[in-house]
Amino acid sequence: MIFEKIDLGQSEAIKCRSYRLLSFDIPFHYHPEVEIVYIKCGNGKLFLRDSITDFKKNDLFIFGSDTPHLFREDKSTLQNYIDIEVIHFNNELISKMSHLQEFKLINTLISESQNGIKTNVDSNQEIINLLQVIIDTNGLSRYVNLLLFLHNLKSENLVKLISNTSPISQNEGVPERLSRVIKYILNNYTTELSLTTATKIANMNKSSFCRYFKLHTRKSFSKYVNDLRIDYSIRLLLEGHLSVSEISYECGFNSVAYFIKQFKKSKKITPNKYKTAYINTD
Repeated sequence: MIFEKIDLGQSEAIKCRSYRLLSFDIPFHYHPEVEIVYIKCGNGKLFLRDSITDFKKNDLFIFGSDTPHLFREDKSTLQNYIDIEVIHFNNELISKMSHLQEFKLINTLISESQNGIKTNVDSNQEIINLLQVIIDTNGLSRYVNLLLFLHNLKSENLVKLISNTSPISQNEGVPERLSRVIKYILNNYTTELSLTTATKIANMNKSSFCRYFKLHTRKSFSKYVNDLRIDYSIRLLLEGHLSVSEISYECGFNSVAYFIKQFKKSKKITPNKYKTAYINTD
C-alpha cells in the first residue's frame, strides 16, 4: 500500500480532474484529502480496507481522509475504457466548520466516509448536475456547490457505507484511559498482545476493563484486536508478496488455522478466495 500525494496547488482547496483510462494503474493507496469518484463509464471492483464491492456506470464513491482503497476494472467485458471524474478536497474545508449546526449533515457524511461511501446517481439528475457544476466552476462557486452537493447526498439519505470496520483514530472525546489502551494495541497488534498488560495500562481489574472497553468500542478486546489483524491481513493479501501462512504470522496470529477461521468468520470467505477475487479483476 502506498501514500499518494495529491497536489492541490498553492491557491486551490478543491481539485477536479477527468480521466479516460484503459486500466486503473494506481495500487492500494491512501491520502489525507477526501476523494469523490464518479464512474461515468466502466465497471469492475473496488477494494476498500476490509471489503470488496462492484462498481458500474453512475456509481459515486466518497473516501475519507487516509482511507485505503483500490479500483480494478473488469477486463472480461467489451468495454475498453473507463471514464471517471475525481474531486479531491482538504478535509479542513469541513472540519473547521464542524461545530456549526448548518454543517451537521455534511460533517456526519465526512465522518462516515472513513468507512467508504457508495451511491448510484443514475436516476438523480439533480446530484449529477451539482457534480458537473463543481467540475465546471472554480473559486467560491465551486466551494459552495461542493457543500450543497454533500449536504444533499446526506439529507436525501442516498448513501450507504462500504466497510463495517471502524477506522482507528485518536479522536477528540476518546477518554484518556481508553486512548492509552488503543495506543498500546496499535503499537503491538502484529505481535503478541496481553489483556493483562491492557488492564494495567487502564489501571482496572479484568472484568471492569472488559466492560469498559466494550462500552466504548462496541467490541470485546479480542474482537477489536482480531478485526485490526484481519484488516492488516487484507492489505497484505492485496499486495500479493506473502503467502497466507506468512500473512497469518505477520499479522500476529499464532496459528494459520485460527487465522483462516477468524478471516472466514469476519468476511464469509477464506483468505485464498478473497485473494482470488482480487486477482480475477486483473
